[in-house]
Amino acid sequence: MRHFLQIAALVVLLAGCATLPYPPPDLHRAAFLERSVTQTAGTITATVAVPDEAETEALFGLPLYEEGIQPVWVEIHNAGATGSRVSLW
Repeated sequence: MRHFLQIAALVVLLAGCATLPYPPPDLHRAAFLERSVTQTAGTITATVAVPDEAETEALFGLPLYEEGIQPVWVEIHNAGATGSRVSLW
């Protein structure tokens, strides 16, 4: 019986950790990117944009603002010798 309870607890724990894969939002039609701010220093360019409450819910399907979460979109472009671009949430 003791092993059964341990296995049951492990199954419940693992089930709680299981999540669905997060589908990234489609940014091709994201209006908040039109309000982005860009700064360049040397070969590094940084662009930042913040979706409003309605845009956030449309992008993520969750009322993040109600939970005190404000997403920020950041893109860093390095035009130096190695040249790379990274976009982050």
